[in-house]
Amino acid sequence: MEVLEAKDSPLSSGWRISQLLLSVVLSFVTAQCIYLICSLSIITGYTILTLVLAFLAFSRYKMFLVNFYCWSVLYQNALIAYSSGLIADSNIFSILHGTNFYITTLLFILLSLRSLNFVLKSTLFTTSFFVMVLLSIFCGAGVYLYGFKNSFVYFRLFSMVFMMFWIGAFFSSFTTERNFRLILKTLLSLTLISIVGQFIFPELFLTLMNDVDYYSLKGDASSMEEVIQLLHSNTYFNISSFGEAVRAPGFIKSFISSAYFVICLSILLYWNKNIYMVLLSFLIMSVCVASKGAFIGFFFFVVLYYLNKKFKFNIQAALFILLFLWLPLVAIGYSTNNEHLIGFVSGLSYLDTVGNGLGFSGNLSDIRLASYSGVPLPDQGYWTRFYNGSESALGVLFSSLGIFSLIYLYLLFRHLFKIYPVLKDNNLDYIALLSIVMVFQGIFQEEAFSPYAFGMVLFVAGYYFFNSLDEAPESAN
Repeated sequence: MEVLEAKDSPLSSGWRISQLLLSVVLSFVTAQCIYLICSLSIITGYTILTLVLAFLAFSRYKMFLVNFYCWSVLYQNALIAYSSGLIADSNIFSILHGTNFYITTLLFILLSLRSLNFVLKSTLFTTSFFVMVLLSIFCGAGVYLYGFKNSFVYFRLFSMVFMMFWIGAFFSSFTTERNFRLILKTLLSLTLISIVGQFIFPELFLTLMNDVDYYSLKGDASSMEEVIQLLHSNTYFNISSFGEAVRAPGFIKSFISSAYFVICLSILLYWNKNIYMVLLSFLIMSVCVASKGAFIGFFFFVVLYYLNKKFKFNIQAALFILLFLWLPLVAIGYSTNNEHLIGFVSGLSYLDTVGNGLGFSGNLSDIRLASYSGVPLPDQGYWTRFYNGSESALGVLFSSLGIFSLIYLYLLFRHLFKIYPVLKDNNLDYIALLSIVMVFQGIFQEEAFSPYAFGMVLFVAGYYFFNSLDEAPESAN
């Protein structure tokens, strides 16, 4: 549903822009205060957070809620960094990194209740709900077999993408496109500035972003010198022959997630409006962050876009052509002992099983088994842990859900192919194409399914999909 805006006088327009900027700033301050309180007391902080979300979900402060969600979920690591001086131990630090999932889940539930008449009639919502039930079953099995933390982090990874789509959908009736784009442009601009600044003036920007405290709690470094050394410790594009170079993750803190965030968000905001901004973001990512996963993802997106848009292949035919690029890449990666491709290929071997439960594999899980029965993985030295699907989002999905992972992927693609024609009719097909590419990026990295990558893409896709329809969830009630 397109939100129509009356033409304003210059004075009125200036006042409206001032209001938008004020909402962006106040929502950031609110999000930061809540993370600070959570750092001092998780129970108190989460109680306040719950009350704030419940109030905002049913109040008239809808624009504020949109901005608050974007700050608290997409900029979570930056907010945690500024709170790090108050965090007592690493356990609280770990819990805080699940706050974006808590916010997303609670808001998904609250906004679904607010738009109950709509969600009960929506076949698209029914699909998402079925996926949640499927994942919940395997999460329960994983908690029993491998413990809460191991299982829950992967329930978060695979469920959050669906919930973020629906939160974007609900937001389509909460705010205008201008405000929605403003908060996303703000996040992209700050991220690019932080990356370039950290790359050129590492000590200054590490201080400004409070990164020493953050990385100390994370256990990676404990002083300015060690953090700077950490930025130099990864080889360029992780290819040893390229040598060591500074890699700057900026506010996002993770090299891989930062690269995905910059590339995906620049495409979502500027692909059909200002291609030079996309190219600038790609250049900054390539030089300053140097993540080959995002580089590959951008390449496949461009190829898919031109096959579909310029050469008029339908989406199925275009994907079939891309298959001849993906398969050699997988074969070469596996034969050269690439961790991600070992994980993906090993995950495929579990498709003839009923699965092992969430938490069975993944680089955030400490389980090193060949099956849920307790059979250990064969000793492959450094590469041992990748042989149960770890380091590949799809590898983890296959080994965790077994044959049921095909149901997950079927419902996911059904979801994406349903939104594609609507977005295409509104000249937004690049959003749907990027969503499809991000699923296949799950072959190469677990981070492809993170809130900073696939989750964010579906968040924006949900907003524009329902913004393009005659009825958005909120207005349908």
